[in-house]
Amino acid sequence: MSYTIDLEQNFFPEVHKVVDSQTQKALNSLHTLNEEEAIHDVRKRCKKIRAAWRLIRDSLGESQYKRRNRYYRDIARLISDLRDATTVIEALDLLENKFGDTVYKSTFSEMRSALQERRDDAYAHQEDKLPTLEKVEKRLQKGLKQVNPLSLSFKEWKPVIKSLTRTYGRGYDLCKKMQKQPSSEGIHQWRKRSKYIRYELRLLKKVWPEMINPWRNNLNELSDWQGDHHDMLELKKVMARQKDVAPLTRSTLDALATQYQEYCYVQSRHLGKRLFAEKPKHFAKRMHKYLKEWEPEPQRPVSIEVAFE
Repeated sequence: MSYTIDLEQNFFPEVHKVVDSQTQKALNSLHTLNEEEAIHDVRKRCKKIRAAWRLIRDSLGESQYKRRNRYYRDIARLISDLRDATTVIEALDLLENKFGDTVYKSTFSEMRSALQERRDDAYAHQEDKLPTLEKVEKRLQKGLKQVNPLSLSFKEWKPVIKSLTRTYGRGYDLCKKMQKQPSSEGIHQWRKRSKYIRYELRLLKKVWPEMINPWRNNLNELSDWQGDHHDMLELKKVMARQKDVAPLTRSTLDALATQYQEYCYVQSRHLGKRLFAEKPKHFAKRMHKYLKEWEPEPQRPVSIEVAFE
């Protein structure tokens, strides 16, 4: 099942289907992808599952929401160090793609060797007796049986809109704050809200695909800029600790990462102003109108001749 709710069906069973589908896809990736790809995929699926819980947060109630959200957050945290060890290498690759023609290739290759050794150590030295990915698999299987099931009856869109608006509102507040007082941590938190509102809109895209899909695509671009900004920050932190790498190499790459980080902020700021231009209360009214007035698209005739027989 795709990450979209079929609004012609009962709402909460559809949410349950989506969550189960993402959980099952995460399980499948553990057996069909290599270790690095599986870790990345599982973390992405957990974020999507948590976004689904956020969409129905006010329907679930705070205790039920927190239990479900924490469960999948903790699964992702089991493999966060392993994923982060790969992310900094990908960030270095991105930096080389942007600035590879301006400095010696050896500058990048020297640092890449150090980061690859660091990643290999992270995979080799897992202290838990139970292998990490095996533990993840067991928890995902438990999630299917004990965490995902829903026993809610749909009455109205109001609690869904409230949950959706909360996510948007936090992104809106962070957007405004980052215009005035930008910080690396603030941009990282803003990215989280950008991703969550994008996922929640994707769940509801059948309400009006022609409007929601371009909106989601631009939110995706925004979160990519924000993500690159954060990855550059993490890369700079890790590079600073690579004492076996020549100081000139570290300082050169740090300067390039800072330059690209600043560019990412400018792009995020510019795009974010438009995507979060609407006050949360106006966003809520508009989304409520879309959902309240939603109707399935009428069947189109095969041909004009058939329509007017």
